[in-house]
Amino acid sequence: TDKNHNLFLTVGLCAMVSLFVCISYYTLSNWFPTFLNEVFNLNSSHSILVTSLLYICSYVATTFAYNLCERWKKTFSQVARAYGMLALIPCALLIFLFDFNVIFAIALGVLTVCFNRGVCSLINTYLPLKLNNHINSATTALILNGSASAGAAIGPAISGALVDFGSWNIFYAFIFIVFAITLAFVFAATHFYKKLKV
Repeated sequence: TDKNHNLFLTVGLCAMVSLFVCISYYTLSNWFPTFLNEVFNLNSSHSILVTSLLYICSYVATTFAYNLCERWKKTFSQVARAYGMLALIPCALLIFLFDFNVIFAIALGVLTVCFNRGVCSLINTYLPLKLNNHINSATTALILNGSASAGAAIGPAISGALVDFGSWNIFYAFIFIVFAITLAFVFAATHFYKKLKV
């Protein structure tokens, strides 16, 4: 039936979102302290503080996304798309301005991670609950978290080679391309999600 077809495509495309968004999220969050140390000579204690800031801000961005979805029903698709588009802007700036200024770089990195994490959390934790009337939420979570785990492993491995044999602007270009692919899957997945009339 059309309903099963739309459900299959929604979950399958969201699995691809989960894969790619975790590639970019874990790549940036894992390598950002190293980037700050190599480019701006930021010492390890300051790098740890910045890493903590990444996770704190990610939590705030995720909570805000959840609240938007809960306060205004039927907004999951719009919030996921908006967060995806907002993540591309600071990431694009980092490609060309990564070494401009340490505060500027930290701000752009934090914004990229925040919006990236927002998409990740909406897909991996919020979506399974919304689809519970169509498919068991544990099944959906298993599929999406499996994709997320693969992305968490693939991203840092590839980016390590880029850092060792390339440059930081290539590193950020990689993240930008991966997240652009993520955004394409977000638009496709939310298109079929809307057809489910959740």
